[in-house]
This record gives sequence, structure tokens and C-alpha cells, in this order.
Amino acid sequence: MRVIAVCGQSGSGKSSLCFSFSKFLQKRGISCAIANFDPAAKRPPYSPDFDIRKHFPAKAFSKKAGGNQERACELALLEAIEDKRVWRELRDAGTEVTLLDLRAPLDSLLFAAGKSVLEHADKVVYVADASRASDYALFEKTCALLSSACEKPVVPVLNKAESVKRAKSNLFAPSRDKPESVVFASAIERRGFDDLARQIA
Repeated sequence: MRVIAVCGQSGSGKSSLCFSFSKFLQKRGISCAIANFDPAAKRPPYSPDFDIRKHFPAKAFSKKAGGNQERACELALLEAIEDKRVWRELRDAGTEVTLLDLRAPLDSLLFAAGKSVLEHADKVVYVADASRASDYALFEKTCALLSSACEKPVVPVLNKAESVKRAKSNLFAPSRDKPESVVFASAIERRGFDDLARQIA
């Protein structure tokens, strides 16, 4: 089983991307599961094959976190990572690919819970909203920082490409050339998935 950690900015469409990409892989004969690793998720756009909320809901850690939602999520993740049931349940799914849909801001991914989750992954996918990624240099630096922290390659994905007119030329000016490593995707239109599949192989 290959474990792919999908992380990135809030609102970047990580969950929708996981759902659409899992369907893409399944249509090509690759068994794929989605693990919800957001302890405070309300309505993911898929039915999780594994759901961290089942064992470690964020609300169970709210008091310990002093009412801080992000801290409660981090505490839930930390406990989940240490629990062998979590990884056993993921392995028992018997799929070729498991997508970990992570809730974690960048600073959480670089330290403690987020970093520990990434260590369990074979590949890391970092997702940003293409319509908001006007500063490509910052996006590139973020991916490099994340790669350095988890000591493995990070696949950069600019999602929601359907919402950006002439996005590639705008984002990569003045060279107008899209770096080969960047996946330009649309979870809604299911575009860019061949490229993403190659990158995580």
C-alpha cells in the first residue's frame, strides 16, 4: 500500500481533490481508499474508508486545548499517530493507494503532529488554490520548506484551475513556462490527474 498525504491551504480543495482523484484511480483499476485525518471535519465530500473522528474527534480534546480548535485538532492527531489501531486499520483496508486528507496549517505540518503524520507517508502532495497563488515564488518556497521538514519529495499541486483565466501564463510570467514538477489540476473538471498519478507513482 502506498500512502499519499494530501495537505495544503485551507479552502484549497484538498478534500474534493481526494474524492475526484480516488475515482480517477479506481476507473483505471487501482484500488484507492480515502482516510479523513481532519478531527474536526463537518461534511467531507466523500464517505471516508477510515475516519479519524471515529476514534479521535476534536471535541474530545477541546477542554485539554483550552477551547482552541486548532490545538484540539493537533492533540487529536498526536494521539492518533501513536495508536497502532489507526495504522492497522489503514493497512487492513487492503488498497493499493490510501489518500490521507489532512487538516493542518503549514506550521502544524512542520512540527509535532503534522510532521509525524507526513513521516508515515510515501509521498506528500501540497495543494494550493490556483486562483490565490499569484506569488508562485512563495508557493515554491513553501513546497521546498515542507520537503525539507519531512525529508521526502513534495508534489506541488495548483488546484481549482477551472476558476483561473489564463492561469498558467499569469502565474509563471515572465517565463510563461510551467515547471515540470507542478501539477495544474481541477477537482471539479477532473483535469491534471494523469500528471498527478505520474508524480506520485
